[in-house]
Amino acid sequence: MAGNASSNRYGLDDTCMALPYIHIDGVCNRCGKALTGRQTQWCSRECSNELTRQHDWSWARNAAKQRDGDRCVRCGGNGSDQRPKQWRQVLSISDARKLGLDWPVTERPVDLFVAVGGPRPWLEVNHIDPRVGRGYGFGCHNHLSNLETLCHGCHVTETNRQAAERRGDPPAVVQIDLFSEVANA
Repeated sequence: MAGNASSNRYGLDDTCMALPYIHIDGVCNRCGKALTGRQTQWCSRECSNELTRQHDWSWARNAAKQRDGDRCVRCGGNGSDQRPKQWRQVLSISDARKLGLDWPVTERPVDLFVAVGGPRPWLEVNHIDPRVGRGYGFGCHNHLSNLETLCHGCHVTETNRQAAERRGDPPAVVQIDLFSEVANA
């Protein structure tokens, strides 16, 4: 997403679509509205927040999930069926009872672990233009136009596809013969 153009006071690409007015004095960096009083870069908190929302990884990740309705854009799922179980060690009889286990008073739990919590969404945010080890720091690579919300399974599939593409592997094609049994009958 970021090109090789010179950088501005934020260390971002000068062609950044989130800051179209950055080189024009006296106007808001984002919307171009005239600045008044002590304003030097932004006309409102909304405009200054947009810089963070489009460039800071944690903000951009949350904004992408919200934009995509907390659903995987590929399969429509929320990933709750893919979340690994959380395990809790039961160390005492009172712990066992708090978890609803009918534990005999005479036996102390030893090496007992139970799964806790119900299904929760497990969504990840993928960079469409892959970062490939370049990190997730502040920058134009975090623009919402370069982010998509995926469940874990779809994210693994996409990451593997991107890696194969970088290696120059031919695209994997899965061919299913739906009528083989009918033809043989």
